[in-house]
Amino acid sequence: MSIDDLSPVSSGRGIHVTIPGFWPALFVLLFIPGVYIYLERRRKYQAEQAFGRSHGCLPMQNVLPYKWPLALDILKRQYDVLPSQKLLESYCQYFDAMPEMEIHLFGQVGYLTTDPRNLESMLSTRFEGSRRAGLFPMLGEGIFTQDGRPWKHSRELLRRQFVRINFKDLSTFDHHVDDLVANLSSSDGVVDLQPAFFRFTLATTAALLFGESTSHSGDEDRESFGTSFDYASAISAIRLRLADLEWMYKPKAFRQACDTVKKYAGHFVTEALESRISDEASPRTESEALIRDLCTELGDADLVRDQLVHVLIAGRDTTACLMSWTLHPGALDRLKQEIKDILPNGERLTRTKLQKMSYLRGVLNETLRLYPQLPINVRFALKTTLLPVGGGPDEEFALMEASCGIPQVPTGQERQSLTIVVSSAEGYTQASSALLHPSLVGPDRVIGVNIE
Repeated sequence: MSIDDLSPVSSGRGIHVTIPGFWPALFVLLFIPGVYIYLERRRKYQAEQAFGRSHGCLPMQNVLPYKWPLALDILKRQYDVLPSQKLLESYCQYFDAMPEMEIHLFGQVGYLTTDPRNLESMLSTRFEGSRRAGLFPMLGEGIFTQDGRPWKHSRELLRRQFVRINFKDLSTFDHHVDDLVANLSSSDGVVDLQPAFFRFTLATTAALLFGESTSHSGDEDRESFGTSFDYASAISAIRLRLADLEWMYKPKAFRQACDTVKKYAGHFVTEALESRISDEASPRTESEALIRDLCTELGDADLVRDQLVHVLIAGRDTTACLMSWTLHPGALDRLKQEIKDILPNGERLTRTKLQKMSYLRGVLNETLRLYPQLPINVRFALKTTLLPVGGGPDEEFALMEASCGIPQVPTGQERQSLTIVVSSAEGYTQASSALLHPSLVGPDRVIGVNIE
């Protein structure tokens, strides 16, 4: 095409311009952005390689094998084990053969690691891990779905509120414990404890957050909330595994369940706001005071509701799973004896007496180590960083982690016999691996860990 092709052409009705053909124009429109993208990726690749060389990084040798395109068979295996609740066990079989490995999923490269040095780096020092978009429809804005400064603000805000709660008074749990014991006592034959524990921890966490007013909501509302909460949580777990493709799986029933959960939590936020606007100068309960302060700090009822739902899902799932795994036959007899010794003649349990139960603390910490509530901890690198070990033939060199990589960390050890370490002078001494559990170390250390 020459300059003459664009010259005006005279006609009887005016001047017209000859337009170049469609395909040449389309080629130009696509060629320029394509070149730009290529140059940007090349620049990024060269910068990452320079970063790796400067830190002595070497590539990982072990690669998790897959058969289907985009490693979809790996995703399917994860999906299949979710209903059986054997996610940790399914990952342990990989680490029997390879303690560290590279994984390719949806065209992205990530790493599976159990090395304590890598865990510490990811949880405490080097990683600014991105949060989980798959949880957003259920949870909204909060500590599980935010990054950077908003996440730090939410965490600090909730931490300050939990400090206000009077932990020495355990009477909040009395009614719910009685209900749990009564329901189990009236059951015949083999009893599945986990559903009962989920109902119990949901009720106690809701009572802690929303106050005794939860007992005034109708049984039908509570049942609908519990059912919706379970369903929304299960679908959210599947959406998490889809990563950036979470938008592909958002069924109508899931959206309805999320609406039910938010409506239930929003009711108590509205109630607290109305009491603040009324003539009541002071909150009626500590829980209402918590909601009021959150409203004052955030200035938005929906944001307050979302923060409470975040704490609700954390308090329910973690505690219920811990209770389920703690019922180890090798430890129950000694636990019963310790309780009888510290609470003779059925004395009332207090926070002070609870802290004296060193064997109970040892059992709980060892259970957390062997059966972590979050068996897989995923971090997306927001910028190029490194893992301390895993690279090279002997896996002792640093491993470069490019931005948008996916390190996946099974946080528990392989199944072992239960070992409780107790010192009569100092109480329980944690094993070093337990110190690296995400609920115990790093920026993600669980707030309110002593509530239940």
